Parts: sequence; structure tokens; C-alpha cells
Amino acid sequence: MDFLLTEDQKMLRTMVREFAEKELEPIAAQIDEEARFPAESIKKMAELGLMGIPFPEKYGGSGGGPIEVAMFVTTKAINDVGIDELYEIIDKRRKNH
Repeated sequence: MDFLLTEDQKMLRTMVREFAEKELEPIAAQIDEEARFPAESIKKMAELGLMGIPFPEKYGGSGGGPIEVAMFVTTKAINDVGIDELYEIIDKRRKNH
């Protein structure tokens, strides 16, 4: 069994980290203090295809599996602004349909 990441998974990991460092880390404390929903960040993630990771391509998603979802939701800055919780809700709803 091969436990190495595929090239696509490595690219996704890099994209998620770079997005989180550039877009989320600088505003994480402010979002927390204001207790606000980071709508502008969600929109940017959707434009990059990050919000569609768990959805099949035939429905406009990226067709990612558990590894891709885990790479997304375990990124520190994504957790800092609460997007991981939103993503988990989306993923649960997808699994129920």
C-alpha cells in the first residue's frame, strides 16, 4: 500500500496552505473578535474550487476524497476562522443526499 500523496494532492495542499496564509491568517483574530462570518473568504475559496472538494465532479465539485477533505479542514488558519465547521456541515449534508 502506498501512503504517499499524489501530485494532485500535493498541489491541493500547497494551494490550501498558501490561501490560508495569505487570506485567512491576517484576518483570523479580527473575525474572532467581531464574531462575524467570513463571507468574503468563503467566496474566494469557492472561486478556487476549495468549497467543492467533497462533491462529485458531475455536480460541479472537485471529486475529492477523505484525504483531500482532511487536508482542507486541518489547515490551521481555516480552523482559526471557523471555516472547518462550515465545511463539515456541508460534507455531512452531501453524505445524506
